[in-house]
Amino acid sequence: MKNLDGQVAVVTGGGSGIGRATAVALATRRCPIALVDVDDQRLADTREFLSMTGVRVSTHQADMGNQERVFELPDEVIAEHGSVGILINNAGVVTVGNFESNTLDELRWMIETNLWSVICSCKAFLPELHRRPEAHIVNLSSMAGLLGTAGSVGYSATKGGVRAFGEGLRAELSGTGIGLTTIHPGAIRTNIMTAARGENAEILASMMDEHAGLLGTPQKVAQKIVRGIEHNRARMVVGPDAVLMDIVSRIMPSRGSLLGKMNDLMLNSKSG
Repeated sequence: MKNLDGQVAVVTGGGSGIGRATAVALATRRCPIALVDVDDQRLADTREFLSMTGVRVSTHQADMGNQERVFELPDEVIAEHGSVGILINNAGVVTVGNFESNTLDELRWMIETNLWSVICSCKAFLPELHRRPEAHIVNLSSMAGLLGTAGSVGYSATKGGVRAFGEGLRAELSGTGIGLTTIHPGAIRTNIMTAARGENAEILASMMDEHAGLLGTPQKVAQKIVRGIEHNRARMVVGPDAVLMDIVSRIMPSRGSLLGKMNDLMLNSKSG
């Protein structure tokens, strides 16, 4: 998609973090924006922030884990903007802690938000995307989608699912006017941990606060997303930690056990 000017972009999880940064990046390229988020206040704040760009912005309150609500969104967005050319599936949550300590409710919440919402969103918006001469889908995975690790088994499963789903759907869409990019960010300075669940949520949130200066920025991810759309890249790995994870996943045997031990050492040192 060489020309983004005028392409209506739906951004889920658009109220903050990577979603907000992506909305800003696309708005500066003259894309009208449909912001989707579960939090009304964050939607309002982001809409006000985008007002300086001069593009049309609509807001749509939605829990992306709610299948029925997801399928209402295309009609709402089309009523506001007339079309959809770009779909950014960014909404995500995390549950941390060993798998045996995770409750089924926590795991279901994460699966519905991180993976099922991406599947439903693509299913809901594809008929409209096919009506455009060209369109693009961006699915946010994670470096955790490249390699399953101890302490985040459920999260890795959802983000690995996003990766595999995107690879397969991109192949199915080959030859159509719809491109698809999967993004694998490393540790990014967002507020995802404020809503995290699981036994290690507070510990990891504290660690992220202490090392905030070492984390990647949402703006860096947004730049990669825009580049992925413009060049129809199959995937983008963002951040040195994600690049390292990608390398390890390819070449190191017994990699899951090694990274699991490292994870346990960090958590134990922090809790102690």
